[in-house]
Amino acid sequence: MFQNKEQTESILVWEKIVSIFSIPSQNEILNFKQKSPNNIDNNLKQLFNFVKLYKLESLVLDWYFESIKKYFKSTLSNEFWKFFNNVNLAELDSSTTSGRQLKFINHQFALSINLLHKVFSFFKSNLFLFYELLFKKESYNFNFLIKKLQDLLITNIMHTTNQQTKYFNTILFMFFERDFISFTKSFYHSKKQILKDEEENNNNSKDLEFNDQQQEEEEEEEENEEESKSYIIMEMSFEDSITDINIKEDSFMDLCKKLQDLNFIVISEEIFTQILFKKVFEYIETRCKGVFEKSFLKSILEWADQVIFKWLAMILLSSTTTTKINNYNDIINNNDDDNDDDDDDENKENSLKIFNQWKKRLEFSIYENYSQQRISELFDMIVQYPDSLPSLEDLSICFQKIPIEKTMITNLKRVLHNRLLHPGANTSDIITQYISTIHAMDIIDPSGMVMEKVGKPIREYLSQREDTIRCIISSFTEESNEIYQELCNYDPQDNGGDDDSNNSLLAFGNCDLYVDEGDNFSSIDDFKFWIPNKIDGSSTTISIGNAKANNNNKKKKKKDTISHLVNIYDGIDLFINEYRSMLSDRLLSVVDFDLDKEIKNIELLKLRFGDSVLFNCEIMIKDMVDSKRLNLQIKNSQGVNNNNNNNNNNNNELKEFETLILSQLFWPTLKGDEFKYPKSIEKKMQIYSKEYERIKTPRQLIWKQHLGLVDLDLEIGNNIQSFQVSPIHATLIMLFESDDGDDDDEKELTLEYLSKQLEISKDLVKKKLIFWLNNQIIKETSHETYKINNKEKEEQKQRQQQIENDDQDESSSDDDDDDNNIVVEEEEEEKSTSAKEKEEQMRVVESFIIGMLINFKTLPLERIHSMLTMFNSELYTSTIHELKAFLSKLVNEEKIELVGNDFKIKK
Repeated sequence: MFQNKEQTESILVWEKIVSIFSIPSQNEILNFKQKSPNNIDNNLKQLFNFVKLYKLESLVLDWYFESIKKYFKSTLSNEFWKFFNNVNLAELDSSTTSGRQLKFINHQFALSINLLHKVFSFFKSNLFLFYELLFKKESYNFNFLIKKLQDLLITNIMHTTNQQTKYFNTILFMFFERDFISFTKSFYHSKKQILKDEEENNNNSKDLEFNDQQQEEEEEEEENEEESKSYIIMEMSFEDSITDINIKEDSFMDLCKKLQDLNFIVISEEIFTQILFKKVFEYIETRCKGVFEKSFLKSILEWADQVIFKWLAMILLSSTTTTKINNYNDIINNNDDDNDDDDDDENKENSLKIFNQWKKRLEFSIYENYSQQRISELFDMIVQYPDSLPSLEDLSICFQKIPIEKTMITNLKRVLHNRLLHPGANTSDIITQYISTIHAMDIIDPSGMVMEKVGKPIREYLSQREDTIRCIISSFTEESNEIYQELCNYDPQDNGGDDDSNNSLLAFGNCDLYVDEGDNFSSIDDFKFWIPNKIDGSSTTISIGNAKANNNNKKKKKKDTISHLVNIYDGIDLFINEYRSMLSDRLLSVVDFDLDKEIKNIELLKLRFGDSVLFNCEIMIKDMVDSKRLNLQIKNSQGVNNNNNNNNNNNNELKEFETLILSQLFWPTLKGDEFKYPKSIEKKMQIYSKEYERIKTPRQLIWKQHLGLVDLDLEIGNNIQSFQVSPIHATLIMLFESDDGDDDDEKELTLEYLSKQLEISKDLVKKKLIFWLNNQIIKETSHETYKINNKEKEEQKQRQQQIENDDQDESSSDDDDDDNNIVVEEEEEEKSTSAKEKEEQMRVVESFIIGMLINFKTLPLERIHSMLTMFNSELYTSTIHELKAFLSKLVNEEKIELVGNDFKIKK
């Protein structure tokens, strides 16, 4: 009987609950006004007590959620999508939708969210009532009920079908994208107004710096206008949205707060990612592409702080404040001490946590997009160094913030291979860009690890070129080159490589040690506790006995530019040998014994590479100094001997005869073709040898006949020309000098005769004659027969011949002669102009031809023609026959030579 009564009462309670909390009509829900928890009817409290008494709590809650689910699915979903009946959702696209239609869609979206929020608030209020009267004392989490309600709403409104999910995401994307554009325009509008107000205030002042300040403000205003233009992607104006910016932001924040309550913000993460990342990329691409002279990273971060993060705060932090967000940092730092609601504090803490996560993601995206933009143009930045220094410093900041090392190395190596390391590039240009790369990488990564990897293909390529060492050595000795300046500024104390420290290191442990010049070992303790850097650049600490060493306290010595250049090869021996060879060429061409520059260069190189490796070079300089002294001594001695012997004929034998005496063991091998000197020169050489043997007994001189310089004054007719030539060239021209007093220009010599007189081959004589032929000193009268080219006599003969021809042609018609002369002159002028243009064109591509022959050593005519056509189609338009003629001219100029069918550089 008692049990039946209890069942009956429980049924009555259940029916009462069902009647009270059944889903009302749509209008009742929309007109619902939330009551305070303190104003709950006593009858309702008593009803819930019976629910608890009969343990119907879970049953009631499950029933209510099931009722909500049915309502959402059958009624609310239809009501929501009715707002978009006039929109073609299947063809909805933000890029093609007009501004007016966007405004309508956003308006309908706002109305639909208001509907959902009112319904949500109604059910939330009832759930709160259940929580207060049924579950509060049981430590039941009210947020769990709200989360379940949110999930039911999302599932039954938007995720009923895949199409509905797609449509809703599109609408949500268009809403936030349009608002972001509007917000950005508002920001630039307000910023422009501030600049305008400042400009008006500045107009009232009469400072001396007014013009400069005004110019800076105008530039900044133009820059802001460009930024604003880059964001006006859609057809919209301020009239399309709410004109009052404050009201618009408040309305947007109110809608975002409702979206937050409905949990739509959390599920829209992919949409935010797409919009914000897209805007970050567009902003960086528009402002920074191709501009390297300015630093943009700081201004981009400031823009993100004022635009991106503020807009994001309006969305994510709208539920934590009721005031307008001017600075999101104010919300973050506001503790709301007067707020005692633990739930609100927890919600605020969660919102701030989410916002900070978003901020970090966006900051990372900014660094990533900016670094990708700069890495794609890194080669151009290197080419424009040092003008691109601001951009390189920005990239250095990105390098420290995010992991871009691998991407940068891969991209730069690929671009270097395509744009620099190819046969068409001159070695000097490659070295110049290599040096710029060293400077740029030193800014980006001071540790040098990136440069080590990026520079490897450049070093390998340069090591395969024959003229690399010569180009590098030239840069060491040219005062205008930055490498020379670095050599001059080198401080051996910074290198930690002085002799005393090296000796102490070599004495350590009675073992052989190699101390690299870049190592910064100032004491034996530094060496004992040296720790190499890890691959990732981090430091390590180890213990040796009772001593600890932390390599973080010792900064790794950076390689300077010279070290990078020297490291192209395994050691410095190649460089020193090449320098010795170049020094030999320069010393052998010195006439006045001015050695100050060479002595300075050697001293600088000694500071850098040590005394021992340049010992031979010092001996070479010493030979030059001794030669100058011996020349003076022998001349004075010869003059005294001649005076004592009353031999006035030989007083001036050695007056204009200078000799360089070289120490054979210390100079490079000086190879050349020996020939027979004229008797007058041989006589001077014998006199000099005797005097030298008398002074330097028992030493003897071995003459290098192919070396030296001869100053010549050639008098041909009334014309005097001066030349400085090699001994063999001087000997050749002296053979044309008449012995019997006849005119020199009447003397004709054959190639065979010249070969016998000089005791060398005909081919060598023919090559040496090219110099005098090109300078029009001699001319070829017939095959392999030559004579002095006396232009005055030739012109006189031509004038005489012309007079005779004119006399013979007096009977000809004057008019016909004039017409013919005009035609001939015009044709000659056209041919001359065309030939000059073709000559200028070929001279332009001459450097490319020389570069190809340096790189490939030998090339046939057809290969040179095809390579010029492929790589220089704009400059090179000649035929293969024209190229052949031009190469023959270069052969005559002794720039290249023809061996068989291949051309190569003349050595």
